[in-house]
Amino acid sequence: MCFWTSKLVYAVVLIALGLSQAARAQSQSCTGNPGIDWDIQIGACTLVIQSGRWQGKDLAWAFNNRGSVYRNKGQYDRAIQDYDQAIRLDPNLALAINNRGIAYRNKSQYDRAIQDYDQAIRLDPNFAPAFINRGIAYDNKGQYDRAIQDYDQAIKLNPNYSEAFNNRCWSYTNKGQYDRAIQDCDQAIRLNPNNAEAFNNRCWSYINKGQYDRAIQECDQAIRLNPKYADAINNRALAIAKSGN
Repeated sequence: MCFWTSKLVYAVVLIALGLSQAARAQSQSCTGNPGIDWDIQIGACTLVIQSGRWQGKDLAWAFNNRGSVYRNKGQYDRAIQDYDQAIRLDPNLALAINNRGIAYRNKSQYDRAIQDYDQAIRLDPNFAPAFINRGIAYDNKGQYDRAIQDYDQAIKLNPNYSEAFNNRCWSYTNKGQYDRAIQDCDQAIRLNPNNAEAFNNRCWSYINKGQYDRAIQECDQAIRLNPKYADAINNRALAIAKSGN
């Protein structure tokens, strides 16, 4: 998920007007954008937070973005602290509540994560990523039908949401409905031909259908898109083995 926001950049630029040129450049790095070094972003967000120039909702975005950086670094407890602070400053910030849910999910606290997704959806019923994330949590709990319902809603809100089709593909695979799963993976790939995960999921469905040559082709494509995709490499090896080679 992208945490860049024009509102934040606008706030950061205003804050930077009273800072040195070096500090100004650093403050504009508080975006949560994976294209910027995580540690640089932590320093930049901290500079914004400690500047004393912003409060309330305007400051909440800096805590949200720093929390997302900590989450991407795998420091989930530290991320949750920042999300807590963002939510305290802006209780209606559905994005921060959703992001805190992701951090709890990464800690395998799925029920706690679902509580946050529920709240994010109550605040913004059109927030498709929250439905996606809640679906993933239900998937992790083995509640595949409930996950599919959430993916259905995400697709209803955004019919071009490749990730929603890909995730629903995986849920149908887990239910053993491989043909239905392949249909969703097909759509995910049509919407995003570079979706390596969708190719890998389609590979897994073909393995379960016993179509090993087709599975190998799918995993080949996943690996071409992401040469370090360990799951796809493993699945291709399994398909090759099952094909008798």
